[in-house]
Amino acid sequence: MAKNLFTSLIKCENCNYNYRFIKERGVNKYVCQGYSTGKSNCNRYIIQEKELLYIIGIFCNRNHIQLEYTHNFMKGIISKIYIDGENDSIRIIYKNGEKGIYSKHEIHI
Repeated sequence: MAKNLFTSLIKCENCNYNYRFIKERGVNKYVCQGYSTGKSNCNRYIIQEKELLYIIGIFCNRNHIQLEYTHNFMKGIISKIYIDGENDSIRIIYKNGEKGIYSKHEIHI
């Protein structure tokens, strides 16, 4: 079975567990593993895969990189994705040193 696009790349800033892939009603999503296994007091913070792909697509366009929908490609350009469910924000650290912060209140690309 092929790895999901963001396996081992997404970390919860609230409980420090990784996010894991789920398919819910036909939609690819990632949920905090600390919540889903009951190992932390985290809430059910979910990010849809298409949201991450949109944000990463902006990064790729700006850097003239052809976006590929493979796990190896994502591991090649992303160091880590941090999800802060309490503040509804996403922080992406790219391997070229760039950082992106995305929330309902601000976007720093």
